[in-house]
Amino acid sequence: MVYETVDRQVDLLTRIKKTTKSRYHASSRLSFHHKLSQWIIAFISCGLIYISIAQIVGVDSQISAKELNLMQVTLAILILVYSLLLGQGNFISRSKDMYQNGVELGRLARKVEGHDGKMCNEKYESFIEEYYAVIDKYENHSDVDYQRTMLRYCKKYSFEYFKIFVFFVFLYVLNFSVYIYPLVIMFFCFNYIY
Repeated sequence: MVYETVDRQVDLLTRIKKTTKSRYHASSRLSFHHKLSQWIIAFISCGLIYISIAQIVGVDSQISAKELNLMQVTLAILILVYSLLLGQGNFISRSKDMYQNGVELGRLARKVEGHDGKMCNEKYESFIEEYYAVIDKYENHSDVDYQRTMLRYCKKYSFEYFKIFVFFVFLYVLNFSVYIYPLVIMFFCFNYIY
């Protein structure tokens, strides 16, 4: 019986733990996407309702009724497009799947941790197969989730930490930039109207 070295076992355990943390980060990010998408749609809807009420009440505006109607149509199209696009994102279901995958990987990590010292090649190979079977059942996490995990494994305030942090922030902002566009459009609409 050939035994694996402790280094390979530690490497496997580290890989499992990093993947587990990345899946939990992905679950959290996708859940935030879901909440933010709901708030954006509600915010655009409130803007649309506000314009309609302002027209009914007779609030003075700097633009004609035709232009106000055009803005209402634009906001209605924004609501429709965002509802469809964000609905296709299926964020809440994907978040639950990522969380479940993290739970399964956590169980596997505890099994591997239970083998202190050396383990035979057969057992090591079975853990590798189980690891890949678990991660193949679900979609992979995003690079932003992995970068967030890597921040925990870097020495704080080192150059490597700074590089990963900057890249993480860039990816995170890029990931949520889709929510900025309707806010900018609404800002310009309301500045133009009133």
